Amino acid sequence: MAILFVITLFSCDNNSEEEFEQGSLTCLRYSDDYQVCEGSLDSDLITGYIKVFSERSSTHIGDSLYLCGGDLSVSFGNLLHNSIIALKTENNLFCLDADSHDITWEWNGNNGIFFSWETINILITHPECRYEDFPCSYHASVKYL
Repeated sequence: MAILFVITLFSCDNNSEEEFEQGSLTCLRYSDDYQVCEGSLDSDLITGYIKVFSERSSTHIGDSLYLCGGDLSVSFGNLLHNSIIALKTENNLFCLDADSHDITWEWNGNNGIFFSWETINILITHPECRYEDFPCSYHASVKYL
């Protein structure tokens, strides 16, 4: 069930190479290596609450990413997957470990996180903190590529 959630959360028609913004998330960066982004998206593909935890870890632990969604409504073309996501996230924050669910992701330099799952690519971009003090907060744009 969790894999179906991820498949539908990050799948859409990829016939266009065009990049378009679908919203923004509020992020809190605790250090250069750890941040939490969250917010509500309201687009043609995804409507609902999204939360993303990301961490660049020390060399012996490795990087980690967790994706969460609550009260999601999605329109990805597969009615079964859309229904499963709605059911799993109804009045519930449902979270997945990206690495355990075969979601391809990587840090996009210091400017964001890039996610890829089958036919969809998503980039959450964030600016650098204004000051070198941590924590800092900012708005990160969400773009479907």
